[in-house]
Amino acid sequence: MKLNTAFFNDIRELILSARITVAHGVDLVQVHTNFEIGRRIILQEQKGKNRAAYGKEVIKTLAERLSAEFGKGFSLSNLKSMRQFYLQNQHRIGQTTSGQLAASSKSQTVSGPLPIPGHGALKPFTLSWSHYVFLLGIKNPDERSFYEIEATQQNWTVRELKRQFDRQRSFEVPKVMPKQQQEAVTKLDSLSDETQRLVNLYQRKLAALDALKKSLLHQAFTSTL
Repeated sequence: MKLNTAFFNDIRELILSARITVAHGVDLVQVHTNFEIGRRIILQEQKGKNRAAYGKEVIKTLAERLSAEFGKGFSLSNLKSMRQFYLQNQHRIGQTTSGQLAASSKSQTVSGPLPIPGHGALKPFTLSWSHYVFLLGIKNPDERSFYEIEATQQNWTVRELKRQFDRQRSFEVPKVMPKQQQEAVTKLDSLSDETQRLVNLYQRKLAALDALKKSLLHQAFTSTL
């Protein structure tokens, strides 16, 4: 498909500014840049009449053009991760912050560094992009937030984050589906009934044995007399 020129150039300038900022040693620039790329992909997708089909073509064509110019790092799967990253975290950065990035790519020259959202204030992100790529795979928002906080506070590397995650998962009680729960309850009820039947049988046998014992003692006592 023919990609909107302004849309492509907007993202191109964003990437160029981000790379210069990284050269100046500013942390987290890749995370914020990828967040903004994800935001712009979503905005572009919303312009199509058939958003699902249009969105697939947009991100596919964008990946081809960015990869041709910038090389690795902008594959289709990576752009999908940026899109997902934005959707998962859009509540963390207000419109004002997103606007800073949007305005910066238009106002900055290619030789100018990119302003970082939250610089001088509370930064919305605290980990590297590799950390966040791993966190994307955690579907539960509360669980994802927990590992992000722990990784930040404990200064975990990506490898350590994965190790801690895998370790925690190994101790989790497997989730049981409602149907399996019902089957388990039915089996327990059945076992309970069978257990009660055996108890009643045992009690009857004990009673019969006790009666036999009394009868034998009575016969022995009578014959002695």
